[in-house]
Amino acid sequence: MSRWSWIEANEVPGWVAWKSSKGAIQAVLLRIATSFGIQDIRELHKSCVLDPVYDINPKGGSTKQIVEHLALCSLSKVPISRIQTSTPSFSFDELRKEFVWTTNQRVPSKRIRRFNEVYAVRRSDYTDALTLLGLVPEKTLTGFHTEGWRILYKAIDGNKETLIGYLKQVPRHIHIRVFDDIKSDKSLALAFSNWLQDVHVKCV
Repeated sequence: MSRWSWIEANEVPGWVAWKSSKGAIQAVLLRIATSFGIQDIRELHKSCVLDPVYDINPKGGSTKQIVEHLALCSLSKVPISRIQTSTPSFSFDELRKEFVWTTNQRVPSKRIRRFNEVYAVRRSDYTDALTLLGLVPEKTLTGFHTEGWRILYKAIDGNKETLIGYLKQVPRHIHIRVFDDIKSDKSLALAFSNWLQDVHVKCV
């Protein structure tokens, strides 16, 4: 497959790996495109950085922190200044050659037993309320919302809201790594594989 057809076939963002260990959730997002303009990066920030789109309700204990790694892979050169303009809250780590930002994220204070997985979805532009999406054992999705620090669930066939848990706030560290001026599939695969090993995330 040519580098162009391979790029075009993968020109959508997606979380390619995540794991939870000792209270820390780590995740990797891969975004491949022919180029990244300022608006492209801003849109990616809006859709993927505002709230996690992977399980924030993992088995094996309470979440203590979230660490995310976003890989932007481009055929064209992506200047550092372009990333800085698009994501002003991030700072550049010269040692790791990554853009980094630490913020706080609200997650369930303990595992919600009725749900296999829980995701945080993007907030409305008009409210700070956090909406959650849960995967129940039957492999169906259902939504519930928050009021303050409470998590409330309402069955589809009923009007009664049930308190099913509480939220807490944990540190969230986001890293953006740029792989640009890509010359071949092989060079990208090698660079990306070495980077994955460096951040200690096992692909699933």
